[in-house]
Amino acid sequence: NLQSTRYRATQTGAEMFSAQITIGIPANMHIAALRDDFLEFFDHLNLDAILDPTKF
Repeated sequence: NLQSTRYRATQTGAEMFSAQITIGIPANMHIAALRDDFLEFFDHLNLDAILDPTKF
């Protein structure tokens, strides 16, 4: 599932983009390692990212 929105930043008025992606991962995957890799990947691209688990 992918949802995206555009908005203007409050202080600068710059055009911003927000995306929310829902993916399924195997139950045996090590979540801490996945989170570290995820944050490192987006940090390298100089992007803000959050990884929130959702149980179904």
